[in-house]
Amino acid sequence: MPFSLPSKATIVALSLVPVVAPAVYLVAIQAITSRSIGAAATQRRVLTKKDKEAVTAEASSPPSTTVADAVPPHSIPDEVFGDNAPYVVYCERVVSRPIPVKKLAVDADTDLLLTTYLRGTMGAFSWTPMGLIMRSFITDPALRATFDADHIAGLAFAKGDIACGPHLVTYRSSHRAEMMTQRLEDKPDLVVHAVIVAAVERVDDNVFFVNETWFWRHAQDEQPSMLESAAGRWLHNLVGSWMIFKGTSKVTTPVKAKAE
Repeated sequence: MPFSLPSKATIVALSLVPVVAPAVYLVAIQAITSRSIGAAATQRRVLTKKDKEAVTAEASSPPSTTVADAVPPHSIPDEVFGDNAPYVVYCERVVSRPIPVKKLAVDADTDLLLTTYLRGTMGAFSWTPMGLIMRSFITDPALRATFDADHIAGLAFAKGDIACGPHLVTYRSSHRAEMMTQRLEDKPDLVVHAVIVAAVERVDDNVFFVNETWFWRHAQDEQPSMLESAAGRWLHNLVGSWMIFKGTSKVTTPVKAKAE
């Protein structure tokens, strides 16, 4: 084919590819994950002494139903609690659609269900734009290796385990795990106060998988978190939904095609 200069319309179309392609990709991801998500919401929270008491009683409490009554993580520092505490706190809560226990590929009454789910969610996170950017910030080879598939697949997500760079498991029970974002030694100015919560909530013969992200910052001295802007909330919610989609895919029995 002989070489020819592209038309003006072609040049315009090509110039839009870097913008349109990611947008189409994100819309496709939203369409895929929407089939797995039952509820998603973000809300600013004021953590009171009552909330602190709820943390203590979390193991015996009924499952939360909304972001407003979500029990705060065990890992949030005590100074963040209190009506007059000088902190801005945001919580994002994304919940799967109900999954019948009989469709699970892992025993619902064992720790392995949450562990397998976490391997799916954090494995998915490692390949999201957020995960790739986070990995690019890290220079320590050992810490970079915590993004690797083999590392994540071998984790029990016990207290002290590290997944995807700064995410340190700070609390673990049979149905709940918390990962706190740690400060990177070679990036002392990069400060993010956050806890990721992954939980399995059982209601009768169904289970719900939950991803929560809690951000907090000092109201006067620190920059707004990602959840404090509309665009940031949308993107973060999309990542949370994708993680639930991949995590639930990991623990459910694949549907077998019917024989012809």
